[in-house]
Amino acid sequence: MFKAAILACVVLAASTAHAGQNVVVVLDDSGSMRDWMSGTAQMAKMDAAKAALLTVLNQVPEEANVGVLLLNGRSMSGNWAYPLGPIDREALKTAVQRINADAGTPLGERIKDGADALLQARAKDHYGTYRLLVVTDGEATDGNLLDQHLPDILSRGIRVDVIGVDMPGNHSLATKVHNYRKADDPESLREAITEVFAESTGGGDADESDFEIIAAIPDELAGEALLALSTSGNDPIQPREQAFSEYAVYENAMPGGGATSGGGAPVADGDSGGMGTFVIGCLAIVLFIFWIAGSLKKSRRRY
Repeated sequence: MFKAAILACVVLAASTAHAGQNVVVVLDDSGSMRDWMSGTAQMAKMDAAKAALLTVLNQVPEEANVGVLLLNGRSMSGNWAYPLGPIDREALKTAVQRINADAGTPLGERIKDGADALLQARAKDHYGTYRLLVVTDGEATDGNLLDQHLPDILSRGIRVDVIGVDMPGNHSLATKVHNYRKADDPESLREAITEVFAESTGGGDADESDFEIIAAIPDELAGEALLALSTSGNDPIQPREQAFSEYAVYENAMPGGGATSGGGAPVADGDSGGMGTFVIGCLAIVLFIFWIAGSLKKSRRRY
């Protein structure tokens, strides 16, 4: 059983290394994106964002899944300019070109929509990378929702990148997400978007040496890692009040009143508050092991 668990970890890690990207671009189409970008004579922030996005998306691998989600969608029939899915370059180009800037900056509401789409995709295929790329020039007009949703999104293993477009200072999300980049001109904006999409999937086949290294993990840890990695946590992001309400029902139904997470904050479906961190930690361990395996292979080739 332990050998099977270890082998499953090998297969899971190898599959993850080869799996494709799933990226939802949350694009700010608020009225302020009509303003000129610093250092340019006649280029609005929105035009710079659209041009950068189209340039980068033309270089994205065919197997990637991409979605473009607007904060307002006034120029569309809905907020999704391009729903998350396989790339149709012509359709994507047409959709991006139709985007116009207008209205407010409901970042909190929209990052939930983007995260839910990624979680739904991950429920069908657990492998690959799942990322939210937020491109914005201002603070959220629904900061309370942003504060509620962001911790839940991060705990699910979704990577969140934010690009601050021609902002006088850093966005308030700068210290709360995985990566923050400033883009004060069209070229730096294109480079910032390129960096997010250019993440290497890396990896290599799980050969005998890889198996030997992973087999060195204690059996108990291998089993726990397998269990954690198989727990996807793909339920929709919930408002904090709803999560507490559902947990109260669950807690009352449990013998002895149920249990809370370490900080007392409940999580829907009875998962502990630290499950997301534990899953990410297990993934990091598996990826670190494969990095060691790759280093050993290179060392053997040199000698």
